[in-house]
Amino acid sequence: MNGRRLHAFVLLLLGSVLSLLLATLAHAQFPLPEDVRIVAPGVNVPVQAAAFSGVWAGGAWDGILPHVLIVENVSAAGEASVIYSYADAPDWNTKAGFSRVQGRIENGRLTFTLRNGEARVEYVIGARGDLNGTYTRGRTVSKVFLTKTTLEKLGSLAYTAAVGLNEETLRIPVKYAGAFGGTKELRLEATLYRPNQTGRFPVVVFNHGSTGPGQIPVDQTLKYPIAARYFVEKGFAFLVPMRRGRGKSEGSYHEGYQCGSEARGINLAVEDLDGLFTFLREQAWADTSKILIGGVSRGGILSVVYSGRRADMVKGVINFVGGWMGESCFPDSNAGFFAEAAKKATFPMIWLYADNDNYYSTAAIKTYRAAFEKAGGKGPFHLFKDIGGNGHYLSSKPLFWRPVLDEYLNQLGLSTGKNS
Repeated sequence: MNGRRLHAFVLLLLGSVLSLLLATLAHAQFPLPEDVRIVAPGVNVPVQAAAFSGVWAGGAWDGILPHVLIVENVSAAGEASVIYSYADAPDWNTKAGFSRVQGRIENGRLTFTLRNGEARVEYVIGARGDLNGTYTRGRTVSKVFLTKTTLEKLGSLAYTAAVGLNEETLRIPVKYAGAFGGTKELRLEATLYRPNQTGRFPVVVFNHGSTGPGQIPVDQTLKYPIAARYFVEKGFAFLVPMRRGRGKSEGSYHEGYQCGSEARGINLAVEDLDGLFTFLREQAWADTSKILIGGVSRGGILSVVYSGRRADMVKGVINFVGGWMGESCFPDSNAGFFAEAAKKATFPMIWLYADNDNYYSTAAIKTYRAAFEKAGGKGPFHLFKDIGGNGHYLSSKPLFWRPVLDEYLNQLGLSTGKNS
């Protein structure tokens, strides 16, 4: 064998070994049956149906549950033999597994059911040749985007399963003015996530919403691990405080749900945050020159309001679906609170909403934004469409907001870590 042929042989051998390693990696992440066999569609299979044949990978349901679809066989009548495989997803407490099911392709859509018919899965091929999936179970709807590949290349396109988060529960002492003078101290529960390294980290203080009212138990500790993972992987510490009377925090929950109670509730929440920021200034791990504040629903509007009242203490704001009360109150006080903050905070804030929010209509959301901008507020505003289910749960769907939040952090000069 001459040198050129030997070189070609070595390259071929290395390529085969690499393909085997990638396939092994993918199969370790995504369980598959041992007898996977993809049959090329026959000439009698309509082109639109034949296009689904093969391996699709590289995505995750809502950006959380890594997922692979293998269409092994497609008949002329549109019947499809399908392998549906998923990897571990710690944020959803899901362990890897697979199902082999029969699906059907009609009018450019591949559909099948899972969980004994409780869940319906549907895929369509997009204009760019990717596969757009929708998973519906009851009122829960998730989305995924997959890319065409092969079994040999599956490892290189597999969506990386998330690693575990470093989670710590804190009891934060906060002093409040007493009813008859003096002070009293309460301990607020908080969940802290930090990168697995030493040093000082920029901090995200992430605030929770209301109880629904009554849909979320008042003593339930909210942790937001999906948002936490995004920021921790970028090198941030992520702190989720529970306000007075929520979770395991001491005190009573008096934020209220009656029209006219908004200002009192927000003022109480601001007091909680003041105590939290006092705590942060004493922590060796917190870089207090780089603090972002954000949250969901009441936590979103609270973050905007707080940044207006304490503009020198924060560098940016992430407002997920913010609002204190729904649209049933007249006048709707949310616009006023947003405008108040805009007059004092000069830095850009990112607003993230969805158009199918069960609490705030698109018209109301646009009214809040208009009031904010009229008062001088600035920063990116995103109103996502077709996210599936209740848009008020947007924070649990990073598939939509991760790219725009990347851009916002770049704008603030805070983009670090592996997601950048």
